[in-house]
Amino acid sequence: MREEGFRQSEIAKQCGVSQPRVSRVLAGDFTVRSELADELCRRFGVEPLDEATEKADRAFTSVELSLRTLWDGTEGGARRINRLISAVKVVKAQTSKAG
Repeated sequence: MREEGFRQSEIAKQCGVSQPRVSRVLAGDFTVRSELADELCRRFGVEPLDEATEKADRAFTSVELSLRTLWDGTEGGARRINRLISAVKVVKAQTSKAG
């Protein structure tokens, strides 16, 4: 959208929805793929992900955010959290290949 000079408010108006709704969809904040998500993908030439991949991506993001909240503020703690996140990414990649 940015490359083409569009603002979320413009897209919202064209799609007949609110700007906050566009923002939530672009952030992946929806439980099933919505018509708006499909419309945004079509408009900007993005291949939509299948629902299983979308669900896995949202779950991964949730896990990553949860892990970051566990950080104790130390450099060592940051390294441990980064190792955990890296391990989750490996598992996610392996799961994606198997699926």
